[in-house]
Amino acid sequence: MGKNYVGDVGLAVELDTGVDLAGATGCKILVRQPDGTEVEWSATVDGTKLVHTTAAGDLEQSGVYRLHAAFTMNGWTGLGECATLTIYEKFGGCA
Repeated sequence: MGKNYVGDVGLAVELDTGVDLAGATGCKILVRQPDGTEVEWSATVDGTKLVHTTAAGDLEQSGVYRLHAAFTMNGWTGLGECATLTIYEKFGGCA
């Protein structure tokens, strides 16, 4: 699939942490939206990845979303590297 658009529902957002997340708790994705507001998305574990499937209201702004995997494991609590997700306006980028 190519670009992702405002209002997309059912998009699987996957952040690969590079470590086996078996036993991790408090799994979530911290999100800074294009307007600078911060929200949290629930996440499930799939091996080394945190996965969030977008729901209505998750992608209501066009622009760059900044994402951090967040979890606790083996006494460590912290963040993964920052990733980005670009969301386009409807018909954005059309020739």
